[in-house]
Amino acid sequence: MRLRQLLTSILFTLTIGAVSAQVPDNDKIFKTIHDSTSSLYYPNLMMRYQAGDALTDLEYHYLYYGYAYQASYRPLNDNPGMTKVQNIMARIAIDTPSVADIDELIAACSEAMEQDPFSPKLLNIMAYAYGTAGDRKREKMYADHLAAILRTIASSGTGAKEKEPMHIIMFSHGIDF
Repeated sequence: MRLRQLLTSILFTLTIGAVSAQVPDNDKIFKTIHDSTSSLYYPNLMMRYQAGDALTDLEYHYLYYGYAYQASYRPLNDNPGMTKVQNIMARIAIDTPSVADIDELIAACSEAMEQDPFSPKLLNIMAYAYGTAGDRKREKMYADHLAAILRTIASSGTGAKEKEPMHIIMFSHGIDF
């Protein structure tokens, strides 16, 4: 998928998703993701996300905002994987990267995503890396994840007024958005 098509697709889905605000209800999210009988039980949602299964907007909503209640959620910790990703991106030839560079980039992104699995920046880079490697299935999976996470953030509020904020779980997600 070409970058222009990907960006157009993401902007289109954001526009559609922003029509109705879905402000996170933290108490409801906490209760639902910890209920092992719920279809929104967090471990199951995360496994489906990582496997690239198709998820609904509601499932992405619970997955994204439910991450704040996971032991791995440490928004203030350094992310050494992200530093590796940034260093790799700074030195590779974006238009003509070597296979070794792409392999190293995918490994670094995978490491960084252990700490920040919903980073728009990392999802975008993974879509780029797999697209460059010719893996269209994984390119689409990460592009779909990116569009859904951006749609989830956009649908949480307009961000135009203090009483209508967009809700994010990591500061960097707001910057990426």
